[in-house]
Amino acid sequence: MGMDQNSGAANNNQRNAIIIVVVLVVIVGVFLLLNRPGTPEEVVEGTSVADRDAGDNQADDDTFASEGITLGDFVAGSGLDRDSCVINETGSFDREDSIYVGLLRSQIPANTPVFVRLYANGQAVEDTDEISSPEDFDGCLWFEFSASSRAEVLESGDYEAEIFVNTRPADTVSFSVN
Repeated sequence: MGMDQNSGAANNNQRNAIIIVVVLVVIVGVFLLLNRPGTPEEVVEGTSVADRDAGDNQADDDTFASEGITLGDFVAGSGLDRDSCVINETGSFDREDSIYVGLLRSQIPANTPVFVRLYANGQAVEDTDEISSPEDFDGCLWFEFSASSRAEVLESGDYEAEIFVNTRPADTVSFSVN
């Protein structure tokens, strides 16, 4: 009552095929992890406005358009309207103010990462969390900097917020905090 030799060989071939597939998946996964771009927190360390401006790394509108991305104006203001668009645009805030920066009416394809890097007096001080939508997005997109969430970045001085879309710098807005 032994096992059929052909059945044993088929089981061995099937097991070997599964092992090969698993090894290939692991190799591809390791490769992808090792070659992904640095997280915003890794990039912000030691970055300054001068470093960023030294290389012309601003993506042009044609590049974004070819990816199906249409970006509205990037602005700073003191509030949001009912459609989550930044309003009361200004270039000057008090330390206790909430500062909203955002893109007005924009179209961004699903799973496109977006974040904002904040510079204080020319030095990168904070990256917001990276966000993306599981569906195509059409509307206003905003980020908030406030004393209640990040008091250390609201010292008096000159600031610049830079928005990154699909891992590339897209636009900047400057403002001051009194």
